[in-house]
Amino acid sequence: MREPTFTYNTKTCRYEPARPAAGSIFKKTFSILFASAIIFTSLAFVHNENFTSDKEVALLIENQKLEKYKSIISAQLNYTQSELGKLEQREADLRQALLFGPSSGSKPSANLQKASPNLQDKFKGVLESTNQLLIHANNDEANFGSLNLFTRTFHEMPTHLPVSFTSILSTAGFGTKKHPYHQANYQHQGIDFACAEGTIVLAAADGIIESVKKSELQAGEGNIVIIDHGNGYQTRYAHLGDILVRQGQQVKKGKNIAISGNTGASSMPHLHFEVLKDGHPVNPVYYLMQGLNSDEYSLLLKQVESQQTSMD
Repeated sequence: MREPTFTYNTKTCRYEPARPAAGSIFKKTFSILFASAIIFTSLAFVHNENFTSDKEVALLIENQKLEKYKSIISAQLNYTQSELGKLEQREADLRQALLFGPSSGSKPSANLQKASPNLQDKFKGVLESTNQLLIHANNDEANFGSLNLFTRTFHEMPTHLPVSFTSILSTAGFGTKKHPYHQANYQHQGIDFACAEGTIVLAAADGIIESVKKSELQAGEGNIVIIDHGNGYQTRYAHLGDILVRQGQQVKKGKNIAISGNTGASSMPHLHFEVLKDGHPVNPVYYLMQGLNSDEYSLLLKQVESQQTSMD
């Protein structure tokens, strides 16, 4: 313990305890406050470095979630932009195939102008469907599923010409025709494409080879390939020569499946081509839109409507 100090008081003629000077009190007080501030700051720093409050923990967790969601949203946005670009290109390609020839113009091609009203309605309906899909896809990512379904459905529709247009010598269309042998009228359930033996036959759509039938009889449809395209669509290719596919094989639209021939009850080398929807024959000309331009399509329409005698 510090010893007390005394000073002599001339007025009282006594020694009295010395009183500290005001400056000394201020210095001591300042020193204590300064030391306290340093200690408090140090303690706060140590606490912040080594201890985390519940609020800080919650904020850290929220920041981590935000970073995670940010990357997910960024990826979804990139995917959405990519799919929209693909969708716009598909819509443009489909519109070109349905309405315009190889060189784009401002007027629809002869495909739609010269086609029957039934065909016009079908094409317009397809275009309206694609436009609606495009609108929905811009507003809702979920509609990409609808777009993919439509794309798959279009690939599975028998829209591709089964032989190259330049190889076609003449045609006989769907409907009431005269039989080439007995000249009686009957319902011709497909289109006959007269072409030289050995012409490549193409798949009209994506699908699976349902059956392959070979016959050496000079009767019936000769060698046949049947393709199941799903969604109720089938195509039949008859009077073939060599067959290049096997049952159960998957094929793509426009790929080689056979060689044309003159087998079965055929009056000349040709391909007999049928389209069936839910088991019922339908007019193939209303589907064929790929593999020929607008002028070729117009010529094909005239041929199938003018020829009154079938080739089988």
